[in-house]
Amino acid sequence: IADTIHFIGVIMKKFGIILGGFLLSFSGGAAYSWGVFTVPLMELFEWNKFEANISFTVFMMVFAVCMLPAGMAADRFGYRFVSRIGSFLLLPAYLLASLVGAVGHSWWLPLTHGLIGGIGCACVYSVIAPAIRSHFKKNTSLAVSAAVMGFGLASVFIAPIKVKFLIPGLGISGTLVVMGIMVFIGSFTGSFLMPDKNINENKIIIIPAKVVKDALSNYKFYLLWFIFASFVVGGFLSIGLFPSYARLNITSEPEFSAFVVLLFSGVNGFGRPLAGYLSEKIGYSKIIVTSGFVQFIFLLMLGLLPPSGNLLIMVSVVTGWSFAVILGLYPSFTSSILGNENLGTKYGMVFTGFGLGAMALLGGSFLYDLSGSFSTAFISAALASFVSVILIFLLMYLRKRQSRGEA
Repeated sequence: IADTIHFIGVIMKKFGIILGGFLLSFSGGAAYSWGVFTVPLMELFEWNKFEANISFTVFMMVFAVCMLPAGMAADRFGYRFVSRIGSFLLLPAYLLASLVGAVGHSWWLPLTHGLIGGIGCACVYSVIAPAIRSHFKKNTSLAVSAAVMGFGLASVFIAPIKVKFLIPGLGISGTLVVMGIMVFIGSFTGSFLMPDKNINENKIIIIPAKVVKDALSNYKFYLLWFIFASFVVGGFLSIGLFPSYARLNITSEPEFSAFVVLLFSGVNGFGRPLAGYLSEKIGYSKIIVTSGFVQFIFLLMLGLLPPSGNLLIMVSVVTGWSFAVILGLYPSFTSSILGNENLGTKYGMVFTGFGLGAMALLGGSFLYDLSGSFSTAFISAALASFVSVILIFLLMYLRKRQSRGEA
């Protein structure tokens, strides 16, 4: 009986970590629904698309850059502590952002929601993959993918609620207050479910500088970084530009724009456990390569063909799946290439490539403001996806040569 109770306790603890990771990723992923703010901000303050999207861009860039120090802190001080710090940063990020109506300047949102929220998001997200990989010996990719599923699913629930209820009823400022309270409750609750530290503490290199130095001296790190950075460009443009593309080029009805975000986010969220399951069967690289090539084809079609609601729906599905693949599998893929020890630090270094996607969104908005067309942005994203496919073939080729003792 004692052994059975112990076994049940171990199982519940492991599933508790996945649930905690889900709550943390859901809270951080709430920022993905920013796209439905774009047009209302443009209409309310007479901003251009660049000004309306810059807060989301800053949020994601800060999130990407801070993943490294947050990962180092998680490796050193524990997952529970760092995730709790993140929850206490997300709350003021949204509450201060809600004062935009009183301030009235375009720089206020990136300074509050973008800067403070990006740091908080890095803290809550950086702990998920290392915590799960240190406590799961089997099906780790599936477990990590299930936990980070919340990052994609957040917009599935939040975007329609914003469009139908919050923004019409409370305005942008009131909506940001509700968002702040929601993400704080979710992330703070999730922090209690995370383990304190890595159960394999004896394998951790406590000196972060050594981990960083070793990674920077390994060519595989640079290939991992560029693959990741090139791949996420398509997903970022989908999140940031699809809603306004739908509203300006297809239909003025906001429900369709929300549906596009909902579709992308739903596939992005629910696709992550499926991607994790498939990777256990056929391998990370095959899933990533196939998804990247399909994303290249569909983004190219979106950039070259006349505007079409059906085409946009298909591209939303494809890019949502590709985002699910890259964000769901890349922690495990990084671990398989660079090793599992100090994964918080190593994946944090790779994740800085996420900032390139944020810059791509800003660049896409700038190109639209300059030319009045989305085509250049989508074609550029397609080419970036193609680059990621070429680079992963190169990484696998070099890795195979090294394993044979040829390099």
